[in-house]
Amino acid sequence: DILAYLKTIDNANDDLQVKRIINIPKRGIGATTIVRVQEYADQNDISFYDALKDADEIKTIGKSASKIHPFVNMIQVFRSKLSVYSLKDLINDLIENTQYIKLLEDSDDEDADDRIENINEFVSKMVSFEEEHENATLSSFLEEVALVSDIDGVDDEGHRTLLMTLHAAKGLEFHIADDLVVINVKIDSHDISTFCISYCSNTACVLDFSYISWMLKMIHYFFT
Repeated sequence: DILAYLKTIDNANDDLQVKRIINIPKRGIGATTIVRVQEYADQNDISFYDALKDADEIKTIGKSASKIHPFVNMIQVFRSKLSVYSLKDLINDLIENTQYIKLLEDSDDEDADDRIENINEFVSKMVSFEEEHENATLSSFLEEVALVSDIDGVDDEGHRTLLMTLHAAKGLEFHIADDLVVINVKIDSHDISTFCISYCSNTACVLDFSYISWMLKMIHYFFT
């Protein structure tokens, strides 16, 4: 949840992250209100968070708009502090403002102690990141977290196939990658050259050598 808050503060375009924290702590924003806000977002082709900012314009949610304002105001305040806050200041202020640890302490969750320990460890890692990286930013920290989370806990001795997106592989190197695939991609025939260039340039960043039989099959599919 704390990570979802940080992602929302950094970039609120991830609707799932925003929805995850909108009622943490409880704000009384019901499921029906969330659905109607999403409908407004879809109708206006904007993110869920941008729709929350327009809460007063969403007639279908009525007085529930007043419950949304404190959440939006809090996120906006944290965003305004990014230029002056250190990462340590940011995470400490966030935890205090949301009273997240207190919520866990007062909860009946069996894993509350473990979650509090995880938060403290997360805070330590965030502080360490700032100490180790000059001009560290929230965005750069979240990028680091994304890379580490994708490969953390992998059993090196396990005999299994691992999947990773090209975006997550940024900054890493692999000697060989086999059977690179794209799922549910829709490409017009006139865009295939652009797609191939993008594919090759991205894989060149993360691979020493790549089998490209899949790419040849893609080209064969579009031009035969």
